[in-house]
Amino acid sequence: MAEVQEGAVGVPIVVAVKNPDGTARDISSATTKNLILGVWKGTKATKPGTFLNDGTDGLIYYTSIAPTDWTPAGVWEVQAEIVQPGYSGKTRIGCFDVMRNL
Repeated sequence: MAEVQEGAVGVPIVVAVKNPDGTARDISSATTKNLILGVWKGTKATKPGTFLNDGTDGLIYYTSIAPTDWTPAGVWEVQAEIVQPGYSGKTRIGCFDVMRNL
């Protein structure tokens, strides 16, 4: 995953939702698509995800809207939570760095 600067606004975090065989999961019918974000072993926040395209490619994202979205600096985790007809679950956890400011 990408590096994010602490306090940055307008930074998208994209998550790929995949089937067990590694192919993209079609989540176009998802009624819930959230990204759970937080500092490793710290507080987590659930943010509403948006399809990057139409959902058939399994890609969802969240774009930061407040300087506090990426505070504090450190190793952050992200996990997608999906609910759709016939499926409810979460992706594997991904990690990315939020870099500190002077």
